[in-house]
Amino acid sequence: MQTKDSIKIFSHNKTKTLVSVIILVYNSPILTLQTLLTLKNTKNIKFETVVLDNNSGFMTQCLLKILYKLRFIDTLIKSNTNTYFAGGNNIASKYCNNDSKYYLLLNSDIKIINPNWLEYLINSHEKGITSIGVCDIDKIIARCDRYCFLIDRDLYDKYNLDENYKWWYGITKLQTIILNEPGYHVQGCIDDSSLIKHYWGGSGNAYKKVLKVLPENEVEKWFNNTINRFKLIKLKASKTRTAVERVILLSDYLFINIAA
Repeated sequence: MQTKDSIKIFSHNKTKTLVSVIILVYNSPILTLQTLLTLKNTKNIKFETVVLDNNSGFMTQCLLKILYKLRFIDTLIKSNTNTYFAGGNNIASKYCNNDSKYYLLLNSDIKIINPNWLEYLINSHEKGITSIGVCDIDKIIARCDRYCFLIDRDLYDKYNLDENYKWWYGITKLQTIILNEPGYHVQGCIDDSSLIKHYWGGSGNAYKKVLKVLPENEVEKWFNNTINRFKLIKLKASKTRTAVERVILLSDYLFINIAA
């Protein structure tokens, strides 16, 4: 265990990973438990689970301690204050495995439905940002500000989330920076409940204390005429599949297209 200011870090021995999944927790122990238990079922991609607890209550802290001991959590970071979304992810990224090529910011109020979800996401990724879930799809600005946000590690480490915007505007600001970088991409898959189910608002409403809603025209200025470079995608499966996995993939495909 290491201690630094108001942060305590507990970490198991690291093994080589491709993705560091970062999850911020603030209470909501039942949904947090579901998130971490179902995340463990993820197949085919080596990943680690890094959890930062934003000063939750007693029950949630006890739960996280148990899940860490049972190795559902690889690195547990305990904060004595609520660092909110931007600050928490910036802190957690500094304690990720050095081998990881990507960071994935994942909500604590989700349920993994298909164990191949992360493989699909990695297969679909182009240098930059790829999300499952898109906000404001019916407006001028569509944003990758939802519950599952994949980004190349070097890009995140270069820019971080802007902590002047403690909640989702930090993600929006980062998206605009990447869109303005030549050769990088921002793409999002519209909600796909055959892969991940998101429980809206399940991670709490602490953000309401610090969220300042910005005028839409102010946010538009961040994009600097790059809005049309944002892409909507469908996630790609691996080219090699077992017979069982092909059946699962076919059912996913039919679900997506029938639902559409």
